[in-house]
Amino acid sequence: MINMATNQFISISGEWNWSSFSHLLPQDVLNTIACIEPPRDDQGPDQYSWDLEPSGNFTVKSAYLKLISLDSTNMLHIWKKIWKCQTTQRIRFFLWSMAHDSIMTQSQRMKRHFITSDVCSRCNQASESTLHAIRDCPTVVPLWKNLVKRETSNATPKWKAPNEGWIKFNIDGSHCPHTDSSSCGGIARDNNGTWILGFAHRIGRSNSFQAEAWAVWSALRIAKDRNWPKVIIETDSFVVMQMIQQGCPNPHPLDFLFRKIRSLMNTWNYIVINHSGRNSNKLADALAHHGHSLSLEMSIFEECPTFCSSIAEEDCKG
Repeated sequence: MINMATNQFISISGEWNWSSFSHLLPQDVLNTIACIEPPRDDQGPDQYSWDLEPSGNFTVKSAYLKLISLDSTNMLHIWKKIWKCQTTQRIRFFLWSMAHDSIMTQSQRMKRHFITSDVCSRCNQASESTLHAIRDCPTVVPLWKNLVKRETSNATPKWKAPNEGWIKFNIDGSHCPHTDSSSCGGIARDNNGTWILGFAHRIGRSNSFQAEAWAVWSALRIAKDRNWPKVIIETDSFVVMQMIQQGCPNPHPLDFLFRKIRSLMNTWNYIVINHSGRNSNKLADALAHHGHSLSLEMSIFEECPTFCSSIAEEDCKG
């Protein structure tokens, strides 16, 4: 296997031939391979790029931050905000524990080998990370809605229907820092807001930016397979939209994937990619989060799943 080229592990259809190497590599390596599109001869030669920078270019700063296991955010600023918060010491300590991801969730119990599954015991739908337990669990969401009253008089529409004859695909990506894995999801609806199709896909080991790009690629492939003639893709990642429309810097870790996206988009006479706010992308966000609990194969939902039915109803009220 050491002397074999990458193209020897690709099937006739151009996908990874998992059966030829999956038994030879550990699962974390397979998860990394899963989020990499197999190479093709018509996409040009391989090239080097720096994965820690969006531009693909090496910087001393990103290398330094990686070495000291810090990201580019100023964590000191967060700690100061927590300890200056006008509340009790007990709540400050709880917030500090959340920021350190040290709350004993199912995910943490599984890391310590106390249990064999990290699925949330309240909803049985996803891994119980800190964010899931405190914010994202369907059993917790109603509590936050009652506690946090949002102004709605000047709010923008939650979802804007496309013109008749068009299909709108809202997509999103999700990254789990604890497992360093990502997933994506999306929902296709017509001009009446009718659910046409939804998908969720656990991509593998990658970052949030890759997840957003994969969401676009997955939606395009589905739309092409279904022969939809007029398609709108809406993403809440402005950078992904910009790189698709204007091209990405060279070298770039995802240059190959963006070229495939643009190539597939060129097969349509009518296709649009737009940027949307998070307020109009909640349903896609729920599907993307659900992808973490799935296998590496894409899951298609011909009907709205129960775990996001309430979001779907609210989303179409505008």
